[in-house]
Amino acid sequence: MLFGLNRLWASFDRGSSLTVYPTKSIWMFAPGFAALCFPWLLTLWGMRRLGYKHQANQIVLAGNQKMGWNGERVMRWLGWGVVAPIVLFTIPAIPMHLAVLPDSVHVTHYGHLTPEVFPFAGAIGAFATDGYYLRDGSLQRHPDLLIDFADGRRLSANAVGDGGTVPSQELVETLLERTHLQAVHIKAESDIPHRQ
Repeated sequence: MLFGLNRLWASFDRGSSLTVYPTKSIWMFAPGFAALCFPWLLTLWGMRRLGYKHQANQIVLAGNQKMGWNGERVMRWLGWGVVAPIVLFTIPAIPMHLAVLPDSVHVTHYGHLTPEVFPFAGAIGAFATDGYYLRDGSLQRHPDLLIDFADGRRLSANAVGDGGTVPSQELVETLLERTHLQAVHIKAESDIPHRQ
């Protein structure tokens, strides 16, 4: 459902020739944890609704004696304490996507309803990076394409990635073609010279 809502939201960018979505795995956390926490509670609820209240209570009582605590209450708290926060943190990701339109790139970030627009006409420099530097000075490999714009903003081809993803070659080639730029190869974003 969350996956479908993300695709539906991205479809509002009419005229997009290429759309990049967040990694599919982020949509699996909420239903996955719900599948672990709620079946037992739903089974007990169903039994009670269908007239098997006594049997449901006997099952709960036997389980509580075996475990030494109230298992039904623990599962309820896990639902509120684990599943609910995951759902609350996943909902703001529904609008996330990057859409390449004929004259601009639209990036809708986590927790935003409207996209950040990067007009191709304002692109002034492109940089292909190998990764980023760690505190010890070593390079963590994480390829990306960064495009600087005249207004001081910088677009990352991995803008809707999860920190471990790499932008597709199709996206990189499309961005370079639309901006009419040649990417300068550098090791890390921190190596990009500051523009005056």
